[in-house]
Amino acid sequence: MYVKTDAIVLSHKKFRDNATLLTLYTRELGRATFLLYGAGSKRNGKGYSLLQPLSLLEIESDIRNGRELNIIKELKPSHTLYNSLFDPYKSSILFFLAEVLSQALKTNEQDDLLFQFLQESILRLEEMERGVSNFHIAFLVRLSTLLGFGPNIYDWTEGHFFDFRQAEYTTQRPTHAQFVSSREALFLRTLCRINYRNLFCYRFSKGERKDLLDHIIEYYGIHLQGFGELKTLPVLHEIFD
Repeated sequence: MYVKTDAIVLSHKKFRDNATLLTLYTRELGRATFLLYGAGSKRNGKGYSLLQPLSLLEIESDIRNGRELNIIKELKPSHTLYNSLFDPYKSSILFFLAEVLSQALKTNEQDDLLFQFLQESILRLEEMERGVSNFHIAFLVRLSTLLGFGPNIYDWTEGHFFDFRQAEYTTQRPTHAQFVSSREALFLRTLCRINYRNLFCYRFSKGERKDLLDHIIEYYGIHLQGFGELKTLPVLHEIFD
């Protein structure tokens, strides 16, 4: 089956002398891993600059049943992320979100709504001038809903706790440690109203942003099997220090 599809780069690594193992999230195939030959050659238009985290591509491949790795026949950028790749804040966010998505997106099932969200989010970051430091927070809040474990934040009452395991408010203090206090729970409710249109209105201190992001990553770890430590998280904390 010959497939031509839009794709988003999650990761790449050298596989052989002239081959690169490329993990993508695609519009047609969901998550998929391919072999790309000649990625280090600028002459054939497949330079590594095209394979940076969350780069937007168009690829063509002959998908064959039983083949462990399919080969990319053609590859080109669908959009070029000039601003994001050369801006240290935006590029750090791209690296961080690529690592999150590499752990969160495991299925090879097509999900056009999810792909559209990812593509539009990356393009929004490329164009964004205000609120960049909050972009990844708004992204993760929305992504949790699309992945099916968005928090139920609508039945908050003063004094309630938020139980990370149950993803909802509770009047009783949970017997486990995976919850936030009533004060933080109110903050979480406010947080879930953040979106790409209003995120520049939110002013977080260094400590608030760090604690907030740590809580979100903890929440992901509870609801996504195999979601482990993120190597890019300390870098993101430092870049927005």
